[in-house]
Amino acid sequence: MPHYKALFRIPGDKELEAHHGYVPDAFFTAAQNTTTNDIVLMYEGGFVLTSALHEKLNIPEKFTSYASVGADTAEGTQDSESFRNALLMQLKQANHARPLETHFHYQVFAMEYIDPSFDDD
Repeated sequence: MPHYKALFRIPGDKELEAHHGYVPDAFFTAAQNTTTNDIVLMYEGGFVLTSALHEKLNIPEKFTSYASVGADTAEGTQDSESFRNALLMQLKQANHARPLETHFHYQVFAMEYIDPSFDDD
């Protein structure tokens, strides 16, 4: 099964900006207010910032945050409402953000859930 990802626009502005690669708690709070209508792009594979995608993400005079989550799904089902809702739930459950791209007007993070009870000792 192919692995598809959704890139969500997170509601907020400069208050969500990461510092030294770490997003503030407000970033995760804002992600809770995200809906499937905030999906900017569905894509397969890794995140590649093309010129066309940069133009799409770069909103002049505004700082915007984006979050990427992904899952495996059967070919042809990546645009279904149920898959979009599954990705939205994954975004809302995420507790870790890994930087993918930082720009003057936007930032992009890969989101994932990391079990806080995991102990490697």
